[in-house]
Amino acid sequence: MLSWRLWRQVSRPDSSNPIVRRIGNAPKAAHTAGRKSRWRRLLWAVAALGLIAIVLNPAQILVVVFVTPMLMITLAAAAPLLLPLAATVAGALLAAEVISAIAREKSQHTYELMCACPEGALHANWSCAIGVAHRGGWFSALRWGTEMSLRLGFVGLGGLMLLGLGMLASDQQAIGAEQVRIILVYALLLGLYGAQLTQSLPLSLISGLLASGFDWRRRDAQLIGVFLYAICQALPIMLALLAYDAGIRMAVDASAARIGFELGALLVFATARELVIAALWAALRRRLDWGRGAYSSNFAGTINAPPEMIGCAAYICRSRSSSRSRC
Repeated sequence: MLSWRLWRQVSRPDSSNPIVRRIGNAPKAAHTAGRKSRWRRLLWAVAALGLIAIVLNPAQILVVVFVTPMLMITLAAAAPLLLPLAATVAGALLAAEVISAIAREKSQHTYELMCACPEGALHANWSCAIGVAHRGGWFSALRWGTEMSLRLGFVGLGGLMLLGLGMLASDQQAIGAEQVRIILVYALLLGLYGAQLTQSLPLSLISGLLASGFDWRRRDAQLIGVFLYAICQALPIMLALLAYDAGIRMAVDASAARIGFELGALLVFATARELVIAALWAALRRRLDWGRGAYSSNFAGTINAPPEMIGCAAYICRSRSSSRSRC
């Protein structure tokens, strides 16, 4: 699948790619750092107000002592269920960051130089998006959390299957259609749980690159990129719900055909999102390959490029088999 190949490129970037290293090590925009400092000050203010309230009312200390551990345990237990939502939100933020990074390269007159590599503008833009994804430590944490949740989920699936086999060995009538439906739906949901991360993040990168390909202002491009990402996330869900509703309406015996409709709706959701990613990737490749000659012709106009970027361009132009040095 295309989404899986793109995910492997994002999760295991080429360490010899100078564009990935340059973008990944570049500092974020000043407005992003200012936003983080404002959030940090807000958290400190909330903590100070809570401390003042505890000092003024000592009886609340017992409440805090008992409620805080319970709240932490609840959050830890609900974390696997919140990870798909976190991946969706992270994808929206990542699309905006990709657009900001491309705009930064254009303002520094290094974008045309970056796109003049022999691999083409598509390779350069995708490498830039991968570098943005690995900026900071949130990507590794999100991937680790999803992988650990999937392992626990597979352990649970194995436990259900062993329980079903044990019941079947003791009594052949103990396993019915409802038990089989639970196991099949659980297995498919587990696959979609992992696909939420492996499909959402490549989709966000493609959405950001598509929106950054137009001559819009940065704010407008970020708004359109996030909106495109949200539409592409919502469209497969709507199609799956419509398919399930249509199947239930046409079925003579809805209870007997319920397992087929549920599995079919989940497959429609996964297939529709894969088709959306393929369509956006084809549009991105067509748009960037169409402008490939323009980037090469503008190579001479990038005289304001920093020396490290010129070194990276020279590095890219060498053959991959003989290139061992760094920028």
